[in-house]
Amino acid sequence: MFAKLAQHARAFLFACVCAIAARADQVASQTHAGVTYVLMASPNEIRRYDLAAKSFLPALALTNEPTAFLVDDSGIYVALGRQVNRRSLSGGTPTHLANASAPVRSLLAWNNLLYLVFPAYPYGNFLSVDKASGMIRGTAQFTYDAYIGASISATLGKIYGRDEGLSPDDIQMLTLNADGTFGTSVDSPYHGAYPGASKTWCFPGGLKVADNAGIIYNASDLTFSGSFGGGVTDLAFIGDTLPVVLRNNEVIGFSQALLETGRTTLASTAAQTLAVHGTNLFAFTSTAGDTTVEIVPTARLNPPEPGAAIDPRGLAYRPDQTFMDRDGTVVLHSKNNLSLFRWSVGQRAYVATIPLTRAATHVAYSPDLHRVFLGQESGQISQIRLADGIREEPFAASPQRILGMASVGNRLMVCDAASPWVTHYVYDGAGTRLSSRDWNHFSRSYEWSPTNRRLYFFRDDTSPNDLLSEEITADGQLQPPVDSPYHGELLVPVHPIRPNGDGSQVLLGSGQIFDGSTLQLRNSLANPVGDAVWMEGRLVTVREIGGGTQV
Repeated sequence: MFAKLAQHARAFLFACVCAIAARADQVASQTHAGVTYVLMASPNEIRRYDLAAKSFLPALALTNEPTAFLVDDSGIYVALGRQVNRRSLSGGTPTHLANASAPVRSLLAWNNLLYLVFPAYPYGNFLSVDKASGMIRGTAQFTYDAYIGASISATLGKIYGRDEGLSPDDIQMLTLNADGTFGTSVDSPYHGAYPGASKTWCFPGGLKVADNAGIIYNASDLTFSGSFGGGVTDLAFIGDTLPVVLRNNEVIGFSQALLETGRTTLASTAAQTLAVHGTNLFAFTSTAGDTTVEIVPTARLNPPEPGAAIDPRGLAYRPDQTFMDRDGTVVLHSKNNLSLFRWSVGQRAYVATIPLTRAATHVAYSPDLHRVFLGQESGQISQIRLADGIREEPFAASPQRILGMASVGNRLMVCDAASPWVTHYVYDGAGTRLSSRDWNHFSRSYEWSPTNRRLYFFRDDTSPNDLLSEEITADGQLQPPVDSPYHGELLVPVHPIRPNGDGSQVLLGSGQIFDGSTLQLRNSLANPVGDAVWMEGRLVTVREIGGGTQV
């Protein structure tokens, strides 16, 4: 019975996805040979805009409501529900080419063949036809592989799409054969770990594929390749190499390494389509009655500039995080003030403030690299190289919302919300991801012991809470977490977590002291503590008592 209920639920979700796609006024858009084509339903037409001339060409009327289209050198292919026709690039009378057994949602081309993608619960259906004659070359059907928002890699001969609305929501890859027949359909190795999506884009060159959740995959095997740090309304490229993302009313530029290089805000709050031509970006906003174009020079995609440095002297603020850098300067992160305030121990005074470009939810300092890492809620991670100045610059992007960060020697550990549960990642100093481990735990703090190469943390997302440790090898590989033997009894999980110098002991805020390897209880202080530091063979603690502070 439960299996049947699940099938009916999937059917309902699948039907809703298709219905939503069919109701949109702007069905799809595409730029080819310097012309942007916008496929409209209500009115049924193709609107055309010459990017070089910066002017509209006459619209092409359609006889019925369109569901998909494709423009290439051989002409314009339009799906009107189940029927597909072809016309020349200049317009003219359409010629019937092929029929499908369900409304076509995507049209793709490869090796002089046209591929029709028409999901119909519980199947994803495919048909390949000769682009000139319409002769059928191959058919395929895959259960629960819907291929919503499909795209194609001409380099690899593969089709990509999403299973929006199904569980788990994943990205799929279908291998094509040169004769028009179809190979196997496979999904990513993550099975719903990343956000759901409804559209995909292949990068020029066909070696990466992105979805509108902002996750980027290697096109050969669907392994994770990067993140745009948020959703994607449309995706274009400068010079076929530099991604440009339209996200709501913002246009965001990225480097080839997928690090943000700059952004600008559009006047339109409802732009749907983005195109690039020469030194200009074109943002299209289409309604039933009109299509407007906003032209933005690519030079406006400049890195964000921080505000003026704030003088903390006399300022009432509460630091969100604090640490001491290796030069003996106490750094105090103030999220509300978009600042890293700095207090010199030697000078016993504030020194130059580091203004930040965006609010950071998490901050970590690496003494080995002498860098500050700042994690934004979107998943973007920036860095400040203290030895080279105080300018913030891009570092990496985590797939999901960042939940925690910690310096682990000359590497960075990041915890984000990628399921199942949460995921831990390790990045090297260049921002390259070295390893990841899901089915992991969120902790309000993570503490590193360089001597035994263990990261200590709680499982603050699970009851009963517990103390865990996680080894990170010298080459940056995360090992399976180890938890204490207590599981709810005896251990009192109170932050902070403070391992001693050689990692043989770990003090908790409860005052309990645990073995750094076995996590067995070894000793206890007479009272809980607010914070502590192990120094020169001694343990120094601080706590609030009687309305004051005791060290």
